[in-house]
Amino acid sequence: MQILSWVRERIADLERQDRERRAGEERRRPPVPAWVIETGIGADRPRPYVHVGGCHMAGCRVYPAAREEAAAAAADGVEACTHCQADTLLGRVG
Repeated sequence: MQILSWVRERIADLERQDRERRAGEERRRPPVPAWVIETGIGADRPRPYVHVGGCHMAGCRVYPAAREEAAAAAADGVEACTHCQADTLLGRVG
């Protein structure tokens, strides 16, 4: 029975280590911004889309934006993402 006890203790230790590792990853992960603006490629880097933070369609070239900045960008003609419906959430329907 000593082997069974050892195995159970080892399993408990590994599960504890896994929980601690996941908790550490969560603490290091930056919070998801409420809004992001996607930038384009090129010299003048146009801003092609406004997204809700965490949108799965946002590319890798995004920067966080305050609601006012996202609304101003949308008002200036930057397209809102149709997947996350950023324009609806910003109050611009249609």
